Amino acid sequence: MVYLKVKENTAQARIFLEFIKTMPFVEFVEKNDIPNAETIKAIEDARKGKGTKAKSVKDLMKKLNE
Repeated sequence: MVYLKVKENTAQARIFLEFIKTMPFVEFVEKNDIPNAETIKAIEDARKGKGTKAKSVKDLMKKLNE
């Protein structure tokens, strides 16, 4: 996934945005829908199998409080 930041204050930028909106593989997301760097790192770590594993909530709380 690629995030693209476009300043919409010129006619050229608005034309560009209208053009890419016609592409079937382009999806527009609001700025607040983009996770911050800390969240992205946590997601990547989870995908790599890093993190705390627990058998139950009680076990998880015990590990987190250690």
